[in-house]
Amino acid sequence: MQGGRVLKTGLLLVLATLFALWLLVSFRPDLFFEIPEEETPQPQQKTPKDLQAPAAPRVVACTPQEFGVWVTLAWPPVEGAVAYQVYDRVWQQDSRSWSEPYLMDTVRENRYGTVLAQDSLFRFWVVAVDTRGRRSSPGKTLEYRTPIVETEGTLKYRGTPSPSEKKPGPPPPVGKAPDETLVVEGPEWFRVQMLASLDLLRQKDPENYSFVLDHLDVIRPGERSEVDVLTKTFCRKPSSLRRPTILESWIFGAGKDYETIEEAAILVHEAAHVYLFEQGEKYSGEEGEAWAINRQLQCLERLEAPYWMKNELPLAYETHYWEVPRKERNW
Repeated sequence: MQGGRVLKTGLLLVLATLFALWLLVSFRPDLFFEIPEEETPQPQQKTPKDLQAPAAPRVVACTPQEFGVWVTLAWPPVEGAVAYQVYDRVWQQDSRSWSEPYLMDTVRENRYGTVLAQDSLFRFWVVAVDTRGRRSSPGKTLEYRTPIVETEGTLKYRGTPSPSEKKPGPPPPVGKAPDETLVVEGPEWFRVQMLASLDLLRQKDPENYSFVLDHLDVIRPGERSEVDVLTKTFCRKPSSLRRPTILESWIFGAGKDYETIEEAAILVHEAAHVYLFEQGEKYSGEEGEAWAINRQLQCLERLEAPYWMKNELPLAYETHYWEVPRKERNW
């Protein structure tokens, strides 16, 4: 009898112990098992867009130096870029090949200036870099021949096409040497503007670029804007160089280089008069101006000039400006 009570009491204690353990495990499982901590969900990060490759740089300034020419390159900014790597290659005349790519510098702004050897052919391109050091693919290439520095700071713009521009065609006319040059004279700011216009033609309208080099030998400042068809000399009145009005800059964008575009087309216009004279055609008057304006309009289209700049030419033609006596002309 006594043994049965002891057995019953022990069984009850075991059950009570098991129940207590069950309760403890249910409410405090961490005392018995290793439970991994739950990770706080993190917001999904967007993968940054790849940097766009920069556009081809442009030469915005070229000035003579003691040991070459100072050339300034510029290109449109790239969204997300904090720096730009500027590369170049040089045409090696002896081996008739391009040099290996060379990192000239890493800059923060979308422009870069350096001294280069005169009368040398270069290729420039730019790589954009973001805050993490990631690089874009190489941008488009600019091919540029530095001018020749003459005495008294005169720059000569060589007319010989670069190796990549040479195409089969008829031989040059008699008396026209293949390496003849176009001379740009005048103060530094004037030379920089004219050379920038020539470089714009070379990049965007190579046909009219060659046309200008073939039919103009000298560009210089003058009292009036006019071309001498005998000497192939174009005199440009400095005060006639166009600058955009505040309204034009606001409507069409201040970054548009109106002056370079318009001056490039004017060089084509004046070269057209020389061409007509050399062909024995009427190079002045109504017929000559009509032909020159059409060639100028063709150039403006290729340079992607704004519509108002192109519309000005037909309106000017209607005024018969060529009939104004030479001494009364203010352009």
